[in-house]
Amino acid sequence: MTEHSRYVLLRHETSAGYLRPSHWDFMIEVAGALRTWALEESPADRREITAEQLADHRIAYLEFEGEISGGRGTVSRIDRGSYTIVRESDDDLILELRGEKLVGLALLTRCSGEPTTNESGGPQRWKFKFTSDRSAIGSAAGRGADPGE
Repeated sequence: MTEHSRYVLLRHETSAGYLRPSHWDFMIEVAGALRTWALEESPADRREITAEQLADHRIAYLEFEGEISGGRGTVSRIDRGSYTIVRESDDDLILELRGEKLVGLALLTRCSGEPTTNESGGPQRWKFKFTSDRSAIGSAAGRGADPGE
């Protein structure tokens, strides 16, 4: 397992006319930036959610709440905590979350047909699934199956 530090889940209420509807931003701290996915729904136990990987965000978003510059709406923190990478490949990422609300595993899986590098700069489609089943942690580290099964 690879140890990292922090993650945050923000509710992003977008302004009228913004390029995407209101959503949840799931951000993990990696190498001085926040790797970010926009989730269509709030994470719930064992529910698969459509996610779009976005450009990395500034570390300041770990603590930020309020109005975003440029008329892009507002964000409010829903959860925060620390995480450990259980397994990582080009097509999936399994994280053990230790948050104020989310405690368990988060599985991010790249949708079929999405490139492993994003040269166009547009968002990449992923699936996000959370499970609070702590017993899935050991089995997820050793096999390729979905820990939320």
